[in-house]
Amino acid sequence: MSQKEKLEILKTSLNKHQIVTIEQICKILGVKSRMSAHRYLQQIDYLASYSHGGKYYTLRKTAEFDQFGLWYSGDIGFSTHGTLLETIVHLVADSEKGKTTEELTRQCRLRVQNALLQLVREKKLSREKTGNIYRYLSEHNPHKKRQQRQHTTDSAQDSLSEWIVIDVLVEIIRRSKEIVHATEIASSLQKRGSSISLHQVRQVFQLHSLGKKTPDSAL
Repeated sequence: MSQKEKLEILKTSLNKHQIVTIEQICKILGVKSRMSAHRYLQQIDYLASYSHGGKYYTLRKTAEFDQFGLWYSGDIGFSTHGTLLETIVHLVADSEKGKTTEELTRQCRLRVQNALLQLVREKKLSREKTGNIYRYLSEHNPHKKRQQRQHTTDSAQDSLSEWIVIDVLVEIIRRSKEIVHATEIASSLQKRGSSISLHQVRQVFQLHSLGKKTPDSAL
């Protein structure tokens, strides 16, 4: 079988199955070497997953990317930016005020703590600490200054995102058998790595008329 015929078989299989592993590619092409399989892959427009250690492959045209350049097939993530490290750098750079670990974990749908620490060590990202929460910023100076200004502005406005309200209410429900105070809810959330502040928790209490039942709501 010629190389051209094998390439057509590979593209046909990827079109059919959408996502395959290198072991499956070896079987499809009838080759034993992973290196040989990679050589065939390099001749087509493919993507390796940023999740699962890059073990899954798909054709770029198969992916239906969202506005952030991400596409998921089940729990397998692909990115127009490449690897997880490259993806995080782009997501942080494109954000208005930087990203917290929690926000990136939600967006990438996997744990990113080790990747973030590596990027900071390699000076590809910087970080600032507010309370016990780190916010990761672009290392590119103009972006960093813009993100710092935006974070300061948003903090001053004290806006409540929908996910903040949901997370606070879920935590209150979890402790529904207790008389809970805003300070206790904020502390519990922050111990689990949440970036939600005490002031935001108090805003949720006030929004849902929970403050009347909690002595610290007026603080």
